[in-house]
Amino acid sequence: MKNACFLILFLILTFLKATAQEPSWPSPCLNNGNSNQNNMTVTGNTTFTFPDLTSFGTSEALSGITVNVKSSARYKLYIAGVITSQIGSSTNTIIPINTFTVSATNRGTTSPATITLADTYLQIAQGASTNGRNHVLTITRNALNTFTQAPGGHVLTLHIRFCQY
Repeated sequence: MKNACFLILFLILTFLKATAQEPSWPSPCLNNGNSNQNNMTVTGNTTFTFPDLTSFGTSEALSGITVNVKSSARYKLYIAGVITSQIGSSTNTIIPINTFTVSATNRGTTSPATITLADTYLQIAQGASTNGRNHVLTITRNALNTFTQAPGGHVLTLHIRFCQY
């Protein structure tokens, strides 16, 4: 009975670890007005898999993510990233999330040109009322020449939020 309980607990913890939990939303994050006038559409891949250690030798730009924002008021666009390890026969060393940087087009005057990705939401763009503005995101993975890990891969999941203020 103890072995069965231990196995169930292990499987639950493994599932929770493998699931990319979304960080807490930025604050304040208001959603005002008609929902047809206030929305965000994301096109492109927001999940990246790094299968083994050879994935980290050189830097790589991952682009093609477009965020189209429609807003009846001023808004800010935020991004957060979560790294999860793919559970294999061995334990993985988690990739440092700050290995990745993000830049955006149409970022606005107060948004930084590039941010270091974090597991909490950071502002990547801001704007005023719009019927549709595209923000093209480029994620750059910096080289980790000295990174060592146990066998297995990792998944980077991006979470993007649009907030009015």
